[in-house]
Amino acid sequence: SSKIISRGCENAYNLIKKKFKEDFIIDIDIENESADYATLTIICFDTPFIIDSINNELQSRDIDINLFSHKAFNPKDYENYQFTNIGNNKITVLQFYISNWFDNNFYDKLIAKISEILECTKVAVDDWKNMKSSLSVCIDNLTKSLELKNNLEINQEYLNFLKFLSEDHFIFLGYTHAKSS
Repeated sequence: SSKIISRGCENAYNLIKKKFKEDFIIDIDIENESADYATLTIICFDTPFIIDSINNELQSRDIDINLFSHKAFNPKDYENYQFTNIGNNKITVLQFYISNWFDNNFYDKLIAKISEILECTKVAVDDWKNMKSSLSVCIDNLTKSLELKNNLEINQEYLNFLKFLSEDHFIFLGYTHAKSS
């Protein structure tokens, strides 16, 4: 109902106004103990993967999502928390309107897990440029090695795949250093 959505909007606004500084906020609002719904509000910096990652966590816990809302805004576009010129997605407000079948202990564990997800996502996204830079160095080194000698372990197909990953095909999620024996 519009009453539920209005309450969710007011809650998100108050969370931003009172608490949001630099990390993230996770809040579960339940109107009263017998309410059929709860509103999970997450306020964080807008980054790739957060919606799918949180949605997957909710689904893995058999939580029914009745409605989802997502709004991103640039914090430079408001002064004293008076929104003036919404644009350039920087901060995101995610709200999942879920069926309220759970107790506070369940919700506490859910908040802890979502905190982990947000922290891991931030690390992965923040490290993206470093990973891409390292991949470019690997491509250059492998290309030189292939040009210098007929190396049976390196072929053009491998290099083509690495180049594909480096061309903003956002499936390259991590790397590690390894030493061959």
